[in-house]
Amino acid sequence: MYAAFGWLFAVPGMPLLYMGDEYGDFGAADPDNRHPWRARAALSVREQRQLDRVSALARARQALPGLRSRAYRTLLVTEDSWVVARGEGAERVLAVVHRGYGPVSLQVPLPAEWGLEDSTWTDVLEPGAAFTESGGSLGLTLQPWSVRYLRR
Repeated sequence: MYAAFGWLFAVPGMPLLYMGDEYGDFGAADPDNRHPWRARAALSVREQRQLDRVSALARARQALPGLRSRAYRTLLVTEDSWVVARGEGAERVLAVVHRGYGPVSLQVPLPAEWGLEDSTWTDVLEPGAAFTESGGSLGLTLQPWSVRYLRR
């Protein structure tokens, strides 16, 4: 579910979450799909972890103008991975989503007109994670069901 939220917060338009989606509330067909809201103290450890991860995505979208920009450029798509550039210039963000069951290494081609040779990209969702462009591409290793929002 986390990878789906990573995609939702990275595509153009306003993300829509129903109450309980942010922590993975279970439900079934109507009328079981409308549970009362639960405070953080009432959530399981799994639900609290999901809430923390979705909250981090929402904070990133709020903090990074590129994720709210109309500018959108697909850089790489595979069966399980998706990389797009959102925003332009200094506000550019690379949104990376991997929905696969295993880790993957990718070489993401970056447009030469960006003039970013040997630039370093940092992940706002995982402070300390940094990646360097070399030879016109950005090498990434992604864990299963992961999301990265990278900025220069």
